[in-house]
Amino acid sequence: MDIKPGNPVKSYTLLYAVTGTFIGLIFSAFAETHDLKLVISATPILLGLLATLVGLKQDSLIRLFSHQLTTHRLDTKNQIRELEKVAKFGSWRLDIENKTISWTEGCASLFEESHDGSEIPFEDWLQKIHPAHRLEIREGVQSLIAGANTQFRVVFRTASLNSKGGRWIESYVTSFHTNGQSSQIIATANDITSAKVAQDEVQIYQDALDQATIVTVTDASGNITYANEKFFEISGFEKEEVIGQNHRIVKSDVMPADFFNNMWATISSGKPWRGEICNKSKGSELYWVDTTIVPFVNSLGRITQYVSIRHEITERKRIEVQLKESTKARSEFLANMSHEIRTPMNGIIGMVQLLLDTPINAEQTQLLNVIKNCGSSLMEVINDVLDFSKLEANKVELESREFSISQCVLETIDVFRFQAKEKGLKLDCTINASASQTVTGDPTRIRQILTNLIGNAIKFTQVGSVNVSVNSKQVDSRRCRVEFAVADTGVGIPKSLQGKLFQSFSQVDASTTREFGGTGLGLAISKGLCDKMGGTISFETKPSIGSTFRFVLELDQVAKEEKSNQMDVSAFEGSQRLPDKKPDLYKHLKSLAESLPLRILVAEDNSTNLMVAIGLLKKLGYHADVAKTGHEVVKLLEERHYDIIFMDCQMPVMDGFEATRQILKHNSTCPYIIALSASTTSEDRKRCAEAGMHDFLAKPLLLECLKDALLKYPSKKREIAS
Repeated sequence: MDIKPGNPVKSYTLLYAVTGTFIGLIFSAFAETHDLKLVISATPILLGLLATLVGLKQDSLIRLFSHQLTTHRLDTKNQIRELEKVAKFGSWRLDIENKTISWTEGCASLFEESHDGSEIPFEDWLQKIHPAHRLEIREGVQSLIAGANTQFRVVFRTASLNSKGGRWIESYVTSFHTNGQSSQIIATANDITSAKVAQDEVQIYQDALDQATIVTVTDASGNITYANEKFFEISGFEKEEVIGQNHRIVKSDVMPADFFNNMWATISSGKPWRGEICNKSKGSELYWVDTTIVPFVNSLGRITQYVSIRHEITERKRIEVQLKESTKARSEFLANMSHEIRTPMNGIIGMVQLLLDTPINAEQTQLLNVIKNCGSSLMEVINDVLDFSKLEANKVELESREFSISQCVLETIDVFRFQAKEKGLKLDCTINASASQTVTGDPTRIRQILTNLIGNAIKFTQVGSVNVSVNSKQVDSRRCRVEFAVADTGVGIPKSLQGKLFQSFSQVDASTTREFGGTGLGLAISKGLCDKMGGTISFETKPSIGSTFRFVLELDQVAKEEKSNQMDVSAFEGSQRLPDKKPDLYKHLKSLAESLPLRILVAEDNSTNLMVAIGLLKKLGYHADVAKTGHEVVKLLEERHYDIIFMDCQMPVMDGFEATRQILKHNSTCPYIIALSASTTSEDRKRCAEAGMHDFLAKPLLLECLKDALLKYPSKKREIAS
């Protein structure tokens, strides 16, 4: 803006930002033959000083202020001093002819120098500036003197020793001409140290952000308006290839359409969204990013832009895939090992069971029992290792079904009665009346924990008793807290060794394994299962007196009117003791076939396993037909009716799964199908159920398990019919 004599200057208001403080400078000026007056009025704000500025932008202010300095038209030097003090502002002037610098008190203060009014040689003055900025100032001044420019802006740091790192000064440097030649140079000096420090800190954060984070901004339509350097580095695109393009420029075909539909539905409603996306670079290489998208809304509530913050996670995803593949390979290996070990073990244990029922002498009986016990121990080790491996890989799946607490506990204890009797131990059970109820949970896993605890109690107790107790407390109208406790009068556990109890592959000492056997995984598995079910497990022990292990679970109760197909446990309600002798339900094995006549088909391709199954059924008084493929099973059913089919899952030509599906599809009267499998994972059991099988028996096939399956047939058959 030109200031000419006789022309009034229009009024404007300028907010001038200095180190984070906004100072309203309002100047009133009238051009009357170069008579410009600076009027400063008092105000309570900022030490009562308010400057009034008329008609000036930043550069116009400099020119006006410089003109006043040149022509000495300011009212008083005190007014200059006060203005500079409030605004942290100063000025300096270069006499071109003498090459000397004169500065105001405010400017000297910014350089942390005293002000005595004397002039300083220009080169000496440059020494007060940081070496990194001297050349820029020298060249700028030379360009003004040469007439190449009339003004330049420079930001420099002082070389003061008083302030750490010196102060940052912003100067607008302007040349003034007399008779067409530059006669003097006048500059403002503004302290921007605080702003510069803040700016540098922001830049540090920005640099750090750019190093690790991909940042993009799009308009409301998804067109890219900004992308940082990290985006270009990762995507391989150049800036001009991206700005203005839709974000789909990096879209891959890996993510399904529903994924992006969900994302857009979220952010278009004004909500932030986060997820992992697989993008495609310019070179068609896939890369993964952990993405957060935040919509920005204007004052009218409309989305104006989306800001996307991404972190590249390609390497992490690669490792995740490797871990999944490794876990899958390990699971498959363990499943295969389980199957391959269980198949011959089925033959060994099954044949021993059959041999023990033949005419043999006492020595032969003893030897066969050794084989049987060794086989059972080996199966326990295999089961422990498999269960622990599944827990480690988080592959354990929990059931959720109705079951009777009393029935679950009593059936588990029943398994140990003979073992306790052989050691001369008393095995008791106390079930509180409140615990005699039907709940929803995983009875199989609860039995597994009880089996570990009761088995340990009997193993480490030489004299006395083992007592199992169950108590229940109401949590709310739908849930109860059930405490299972197993107490023994065994050896107890030394305090120094108690910390090892729930560690994997750990027993109280090495001699324990030699004396009692076992993997040392039982308690670790029990704790893992308790954790999985949201429960806790703990113990109390006194060396040479005994130990009590208890675990607590919160279970959903089943209302009486909701109960279905549950065992009648009225005989066990109240605080009851387990009878000293187990009721011998199977005293006369061969009478089972007389009381429950059945037509049975065994589908099994392994000749040894077939011999075991046929032999065990014969012990129960049954004759069974045989099929060695699923195809044979389907053909036999076309010719005759069977009540029960024992179906091996893995057979040639047509496996048990497909055979079951064919049977269900083409037979109006469906037989009761019991799976026979050496693969015992929850996935295998689920696959059998999905194929339509009604029950599951794991190999090695045990006589008692076979009997239990047959005894369940009548009630299960009624369920199927209904």
